[in-house]
Amino acid sequence: MNILLVSWHVPAVGMTSGGLKRTYEIIKRIPRNTNVIVIDTQPSFLRDLKADNIHFVEYKIPSFIKILERRAFVLERGLEWLWAMGAIIVSGLRNRKRVDVIYVPFSEMLVVSIAAYVVKLVSRKPTVFCNLNASPYGIDIQIRAFLHQRVDKVITVSNSLKEALKAQGITENVVVNTVGLDSELASRIDDCPKQYDAIFIGRHTKEKGIFDLVKAVGAITESRPDFRLLSLGSCSPPVKLRLQKELEQAKLEDNFIYGGVVSEIDKFEAIKNSRLCMFLSYQEGWGIVPLEALACGVPVVAYDLPAYQENIKPCEAVLLTATGAWQEAAKKVIHILQLSDKDYLALGSLGKEFVKQFGWEEIAERELQLLRSII
Repeated sequence: MNILLVSWHVPAVGMTSGGLKRTYEIIKRIPRNTNVIVIDTQPSFLRDLKADNIHFVEYKIPSFIKILERRAFVLERGLEWLWAMGAIIVSGLRNRKRVDVIYVPFSEMLVVSIAAYVVKLVSRKPTVFCNLNASPYGIDIQIRAFLHQRVDKVITVSNSLKEALKAQGITENVVVNTVGLDSELASRIDDCPKQYDAIFIGRHTKEKGIFDLVKAVGAITESRPDFRLLSLGSCSPPVKLRLQKELEQAKLEDNFIYGGVVSEIDKFEAIKNSRLCMFLSYQEGWGIVPLEALACGVPVVAYDLPAYQENIKPCEAVLLTATGAWQEAAKKVIHILQLSDKDYLALGSLGKEFVKQFGWEEIAERELQLLRSII
């Protein structure tokens, strides 16, 4: 089988989203008799997968576009997406005779799904979209539904997300293939003294609950003024500006530490350096970060999202609150911080044991089977 993988990502160190992580783990397990042509932003987030059957066609975003990022982010991102779509279409059509199937591993991103659909129309190659999130925006919903209804198969990562996509008009050929966990990597990193009370990892957006996180930290510091949260992940200039402003107004600059994007090793070390994981996201198709925290023996405080019914909700090391109830989340954080060392370690052990059921091997194999099935 010859796969054309279509991608766009913000150039940065490490995995900046769960979608990139899922794709990396699946392609990492591609058998030798399967070839993959990766069309991706330079440098590709798959670059360190040095295998003879993985080939890269990278496109570079011009510096005259990137220079606009700080001063005119919306304009810059629009121009970058247009450039990327053009580059993907040209590269995809150049390579169309070499591939059996087009694969979009995070098709909720219109920049890649639109470009891949154009390549599909011209090349008449079977196409698989993998959708990891339901769109919260009106025009996005309509465009996504149009595209997803016209490809050969749609993969999504949970039954709850499948239902959400169905409500948005994506009903044809939708199957579920979930998400795994690299618990082995977590186990290879030694436990260490806790430098932070809590950690958040993810895109710094409203949907990921970043501003609820600020409010919760403010509530926690009323009784624990030395509370420190480490926040890791990508953050656009407009969000960073608002975040800095809210932290300054609440006088939380010393309590909320932004660490940017880090490598996988540094991420797991940071989790083990933290006493708990605060993950107040409003929107998850599956939720990799809470599972990674549990693998490190770190309890989780999160909103009770539908996707968690299929993974972390049964775990006693996970404390859930109603979506948006950041005050209640703050109380649960304080509860964990007040546990004795014995009770805290027992809670962490429950998390480590719970996540042993999640692995990448079966998920990667099923993804490949789904790709083969439409050729």
